[in-house]
This record gives sequence, structure tokens and C-alpha cells, in this order.
Amino acid sequence: MRTAAVSIENANDDAFLEPLAARIARAAVSLTPDELSAQVTEKVKTCLFDFIGCAFESADLPKWVAA
Repeated sequence: MRTAAVSIENANDDAFLEPLAARIARAAVSLTPDELSAQVTEKVKTCLFDFIGCAFESADLPKWVAA
């Protein structure tokens, strides 16, 4: 399985300038479903459904804005 890790020994300057979230996203979209175990696939589904459920449940709540 591939990872988004960058080791110090072979790191180039561009890898450290790119935000961690962007590196994680790049690694995530480069994976195919065949590279993931059944447990990982099920966990991703559960987390995605939980996220969507929270979004729908909170849609009618008042928006909180920091002053």
C-alpha cells in the first residue's frame, strides 16, 4: 500500500511546501478500491454515512459565527 509519507533523506523542497492535507488528499485519490482491504472499505463507508447524516441533521441549526 502506498503512503503519503516523505522521508527526510529523500525529501525535496516541494514536498515540504505542499500542505499535509493536500498530500493526504493526493494519496487518497491515487488509491483504487482493489488496493483497500474489506475492513478499510467498510470503515470508509461508515464514516461517510456518519458525515452525511450529521450534515443533514445540522442543516436547520443556526449558523455559529465567531466574532
